[in-house]
Amino acid sequence: MPEQLNPKHMLYDEDIEDSEEMRLYEAQRLGLPPNTSREDIRDADDEHERKSSAKVLNLPEDATWDQIWEAENGEGERVSRALLFGLDRNTSHTDINKERQRRRKELLKKIWSQIRNT
Repeated sequence: MPEQLNPKHMLYDEDIEDSEEMRLYEAQRLGLPPNTSREDIRDADDEHERKSSAKVLNLPEDATWDQIWEAENGEGERVSRALLFGLDRNTSHTDINKERQRRRKELLKKIWSQIRNT
């Protein structure tokens, strides 16, 4: 087996990406035998990424890509809404909704006040 290969020391181009050295590095990185095919390496890498994503999102290890996507987008939506309202990015859905309702009531009061004054 070759020495520990480090692709960071290689310049990126398609020849290197498809090189035997890169195939060996990827197999080694994923704990696969050195004679593993490129297709099997891609499948193993995809599976590794899926499991890692599920773990980061506190989903079961067998979560599907659709479940992961929904969890990621839901989280992104929550963070976006929190930042939109000037809240901390870790603000809960409940607190974000309370702030949204508070602002909505405030806006409605201003609108009704303007209507009454005309």
